[in-house]
Amino acid sequence: MTDLEVGGQRVSRNLVFFNAMHNLELPSAPKIESTLNKVVRKLHSFLRVQTLARSVQISYGDSNIQMSDNFSTCCRERLSMSRSEVQAR
Repeated sequence: MTDLEVGGQRVSRNLVFFNAMHNLELPSAPKIESTLNKVVRKLHSFLRVQTLARSVQISYGDSNIQMSDNFSTCCRERLSMSRSEVQAR
């Protein structure tokens, strides 16, 4: 895995595998630990995995929150995200 940082902030990440994906023994459903905190009108999500988790998708169910992203994360890395709630129109 390589990260590109600009001004101390990660702006890009590339995962490189030294074998074809179908030859790798990755867990089909890695355990993802998550916590969610709400402060005023902002949600803070924290995710942590013990193994590589590819193409993780986050959904807040029926809540009125805009989020469109998927990502891969690596072993023991803790991700944090903040999203604001969106007012219904």
